[in-house]
Amino acid sequence: MVKRQSRVSQFGGIIPLLLVSGCDDPVGDAKARLEIVKAQPGVSSREVCAAERKVADAYLEAKDAKGYSDAKLFADVTCLNAQLDRSRYGGDAPYRDEDRVALDRIEPDNLDEITDTAAHP
Repeated sequence: MVKRQSRVSQFGGIIPLLLVSGCDDPVGDAKARLEIVKAQPGVSSREVCAAERKVADAYLEAKDAKGYSDAKLFADVTCLNAQLDRSRYGGDAPYRDEDRVALDRIEPDNLDEITDTAAHP
């Protein structure tokens, strides 16, 4: 007589391996995500702030005190800049300087002259 294993017991040994293999470098994964976020056209300072905080969280998860301290400092500076941008521009501002050029030229009397560079690169 052949004993049948339940699906849970068949895959019970594989699932933990899959979970561990997907998380072997949470810091590297968070840094890669940060670079992807930064590379997006028109990405806002707030989006970069959130990604920087995830890098700091990854260092904390890895129990790397020095890495966490450094990453948290970078995240804090990025997030403070995002807050300043919201105050200066009245909303989310682009992260990259080249995306801010049009915003810096906006004044109440020249709004009609400025082209929408986001829609027409």
